[in-house]
Amino acid sequence: MITAAVLGFVLAAFGVLVGFFLIVFGAAALAGAEGFEGFEEELVPGVGGGLGAVGGISLAFGLITVLWTVLMIWGSVWALTGRSRVLLIVGGSIAIAFTGLTLLGSLGDGAPGGILFSLLLVAAAVSTVLLVCLKPASRYFAARRAQRAATR
Repeated sequence: MITAAVLGFVLAAFGVLVGFFLIVFGAAALAGAEGFEGFEEELVPGVGGGLGAVGGISLAFGLITVLWTVLMIWGSVWALTGRSRVLLIVGGSIAIAFTGLTLLGSLGDGAPGGILFSLLLVAAAVSTVLLVCLKPASRYFAARRAQRAATR
């Protein structure tokens, strides 16, 4: 159980980094799009609108990543305290989907370092979900429930 929560925290740390990068990149793209209004727009038509769209999409994905990060941290804390494993399963499942997509992208790129890193992220996400779903985890949560019920 502790291993699954720690992996959840590690994945959440990567979520913080990615979310921060996407938000900063989106804000910079939106600021750059404003600079293309006027004279620059005549030189390269449509660049301002394209940068604005890229900035908006990047900001949206950044905010979604931050929400996922909060879900993973919250789920890891609840799993450690024995309250619930549902949030960690949901966050881990989302991580499996997106890290799987990054692995497929890395395979297309062919860079060995990127493939290895993506493979490690997929393994961490799958391990998080699997460890929380095993029989010892069920016993852990049942014992914590009984302990909370006894203290009431």
